[in-house]
Amino acid sequence: MEKVIIHGKIIPIYPLTYSISQNQIRKIIQNGLNIIKNSLKETLPKYILEEYKLLEINQAINKIHFPNSFEDFEKARKRLAFEELLIMQLLLLNLKNKCMQKETGIKFDKNVKMSDLINTLPFKLTKAQLRALEDIDRDMESDRVMNRLLQGDVGSGKTIVAIIAAYKAVKSGYQMAIMAPTSILASQHLESFKENLDKFGIKCELLISNIPAKRKREIIEKIENRSNRCSYWNTFYFAR
Repeated sequence: MEKVIIHGKIIPIYPLTYSISQNQIRKIIQNGLNIIKNSLKETLPKYILEEYKLLEINQAINKIHFPNSFEDFEKARKRLAFEELLIMQLLLLNLKNKCMQKETGIKFDKNVKMSDLINTLPFKLTKAQLRALEDIDRDMESDRVMNRLLQGDVGSGKTIVAIIAAYKAVKSGYQMAIMAPTSILASQHLESFKENLDKFGIKCELLISNIPAKRKREIIEKIENRSNRCSYWNTFYFAR
């Protein structure tokens, strides 16, 4: 909504349709607000309103249309935008939970501890990395399908989180595939994984488009015909 000040008042400017004028729309909205007389039912719990310093719904509706100041308008917009995004997130979460309830995932071994690898690192993980790993570990040990997005800036440590998750999966008796968008990045990831996993007897291989066909067949055969349960394989794929 655009705003202009006329004679000391903030006047809303609405998108027009047909031959309706701005004054007519304002009168219609004012009449509507007079009819409901602040009787809209609050949808957000009190603790949310207090924690995020949000306006009550009737205040927000009145001030978004007829604010006494630009500060009033911004507070109203904040409240309504917060509610819209919250509802969208809750709907997506509900949809996600319904989909996940229909599928059963792999329940990884609770006796395989991520800390066994973490304790060998030459550096300390950040609190954010540890929180992410706690969530991942909890998901991996449940029978629900994990669906997570690990987000962070370049250099924030996303790769080591993936390595630790791969460690738990492979030590639980499964194989792990890592997909990268370029062969260069896949090769870089391979070195990072090997550096941290070789000492645990976890073997890593690289499958990218420019590997000779014979070598590629050898790698795939090793992965497919893994007969020794103690010889774990962590596989890297290059995805175009």
